[in-house]
Amino acid sequence: MSSSLSDYVGTEGDRFDDTHSFATAFERHRARLNQVVRIRLHPLLLRRIDPDDAIQEVYLAARQRLEQWNHGVPVSFFTWLRSITIQTIQNLHRFHFAQRRALTDEFASNASRQSGHPSAQGLFSSLTSPSQHAIRVESQLALHEAMLTIPEGDREIILLRSFEELSNAEVAEALGITGKAASIRYVRAIDRLRRQMESNENRDAMRGSK
Repeated sequence: MSSSLSDYVGTEGDRFDDTHSFATAFERHRARLNQVVRIRLHPLLLRRIDPDDAIQEVYLAARQRLEQWNHGVPVSFFTWLRSITIQTIQNLHRFHFAQRRALTDEFASNASRQSGHPSAQGLFSSLTSPSQHAIRVESQLALHEAMLTIPEGDREIILLRSFEELSNAEVAEALGITGKAASIRYVRAIDRLRRQMESNENRDAMRGSK
């Protein structure tokens, strides 16, 4: 990326010298990080884990890594916190799904209703937000099926932009690419999503005519 460390100096304060200043800065991003958790955490774990509890784990992990931030990180404070949030979610997945016996009954009772995609519930819950207008869909089920069908890279950038509602600059930071590349990828991903939805609709129409 073309951004330098100096681009981020002063946006949240160069360093956090005390707990209060860090906590204040963290609170400014709590709602957005909570949205990340709700979208990325597996639906079955959302039944067991309060997103606020996950965010508390993120807060503690970030506190432990303050030295890393204070020594200079070439991304915005939110992007840095989001990366820790993603790592926390991955750790929760590993921990809870390693205990498969405890989840067996839940899997069985939900097998017919869950897609198995970690963000399935997040996709549905987010459809009432502005992201619904951003991708202009008429059917939640059609969107859900298409999102699970398109390539992972396309799905990821749509999740970032339309569901987590990151700015183009934040998406670029998260993916380690330029803003221009992020914009192009998003436009292409949305186009492929629409074409996939059209293909699925045509398929269903043919089935219905038989």
